[in-house]
Amino acid sequence: MDISKLYELSLLSQMTYADNFLPDMNGDVLANNLFAELSNGGVTGSQAGYFADNYRVIHQQPTTDSGFSATLFQDVGTNEYIFSVRGTDGKGPDWTEANWGNFVDGLSREQIVDMVNFYV
Repeated sequence: MDISKLYELSLLSQMTYADNFLPDMNGDVLANNLFAELSNGGVTGSQAGYFADNYRVIHQQPTTDSGFSATLFQDVGTNEYIFSVRGTDGKGPDWTEANWGNFVDGLSREQIVDMVNFYV
């Protein structure tokens, strides 16, 4: 895997933390949404624009009661789908219940159920 692919994947990972994605969101609407939500987290306008030019949102699962959230993106050049899952974002049940389950059992059962439901 080359450095440009790693950059793309890290950018996708960062963009997963934006909320309120709508299906087929792309272009300027997507870039403006990303920059508005993530500029405090270090996303630049050019990164948001690059992302919006090269990817579109297929579906986003807003944070569930278990703390699970994920987004399915599509590369507009290759039509490749990318499933991106948020990590702990420091708020709500994701931090408490899910991390406790990870500590005790090595997994968070509720988040696994939510991930399967997202897929199905």
